[in-house]
Amino acid sequence: MNAGNNLSGHSIVRWSIYIAGLMIAAALLSGCARKAAVTLTYRIDRQAQGADPAATSKQIAAIINKRLNQTDANLGIAEVIDQDRISVKLNTQGREQIESVKKYLPATGRVDLRILATSQAREHARTINVAQASPNTDVIIDEQLFGRWYKIADKMLEQFTQEPIITRRNPDGGSSVLAVMGKNNVLSEHFEQATVKVDRETGAVIYFKMTSAGAKLLGELTADHMPDLASGMRYQLGIFVDDELITAPSINDRVATGAQVTGKFTQGEAEQIAAIINGAGTPVYLILESETHP
Repeated sequence: MNAGNNLSGHSIVRWSIYIAGLMIAAALLSGCARKAAVTLTYRIDRQAQGADPAATSKQIAAIINKRLNQTDANLGIAEVIDQDRISVKLNTQGREQIESVKKYLPATGRVDLRILATSQAREHARTINVAQASPNTDVIIDEQLFGRWYKIADKMLEQFTQEPIITRRNPDGGSSVLAVMGKNNVLSEHFEQATVKVDRETGAVIYFKMTSAGAKLLGELTADHMPDLASGMRYQLGIFVDDELITAPSINDRVATGAQVTGKFTQGEAEQIAAIINGAGTPVYLILESETHP
């Protein structure tokens, strides 16, 4: 019998030790792979959170995990440090995705759809004049709210260089855009579901489905702001998350049951916005204390 085909007891022991060593090494490597790439430490803003039912750190951590899981089940995890602090361990080193999480994770979840003020619309003229003459955020005329200034990021502002929207520079160096108030404004409670798909040509697309009440309001809002075929003027529907404009598609037709929205946001940003709308929009007030990279 060929000795090369024999397996002795000593060989079995050596192979067993070798295989056990491989298993231990694999377990250690697996543990390293699961180690957080970035840790964000947040402090709960108790003054802003107030008597909100989600005020305990455990409940807030659960809300954060819900937001994270709705975008990516492996994106990260929130853990309680103490009664006022929470750590968020992210499994990504992508700067774009980290910044997206930092922007939308502490969002209060408030979503508004409002018409942007435009110099081409006669009915906006009075609101624009009063707004530009006052440093206030709200535009009050005859004791009624006619307009409001919202935040707009510089990246977003660049998209409207050819549009007759109304903007201004703020004392802090940021910018604001003016929206008009109306009877059919669509708010957070009017959204039923939001999903995200990535299109090769347009990038990330957010699909909105409205509640029955939301569909009625959105239908009336868009029907009242149809394009002016004679002048070519088109109204723009501003979509705001936490008082900041994220995109403003032109209204081309009456929209009711839902809509799809494209903008120059990343897939991560689109998914965070969808997560806020999909029931994860319970207000949480967080202050970022630190960002560490192991």
